[in-house]
Amino acid sequence: MTDRILIVDSEESLRRRYEVELEEEGYDVVTAAGGHDALSKINDQLVDLVIVELQLSDGSGLEYLQQILDLKRDLKVVINTDDPTYKMDFHSWAADAFVLKSGDLAELKETIDALLHRKKLNR
Repeated sequence: MTDRILIVDSEESLRRRYEVELEEEGYDVVTAAGGHDALSKINDQLVDLVIVELQLSDGSGLEYLQQILDLKRDLKVVINTDDPTYKMDFHSWAADAFVLKSGDLAELKETIDALLHRKKLNR
């Protein structure tokens, strides 16, 4: 079974880039433009990992992070943002990982692989 990743980001070009690159890595990828859409997709589909930006067009990614975890406590979540100050906000500590946005997706891909691999080992 292929792992499914949900990408939550307001920027369509970034969602598309992440989608293409992660599909090339063998993942099944779904996207959401905002938190409301993400919550709906999490309710309707099996998702293994969520990548969430904290500055969403329809609200705070930190608030949606909490709602996501309230829905699916065991869901792996990676915060992916360009603002490093969020790492110091204790609300962000609920995520499994924090990755700064970069033109090179190597760190994000390594983080995803590590989180999903650990998850499979613990099943």
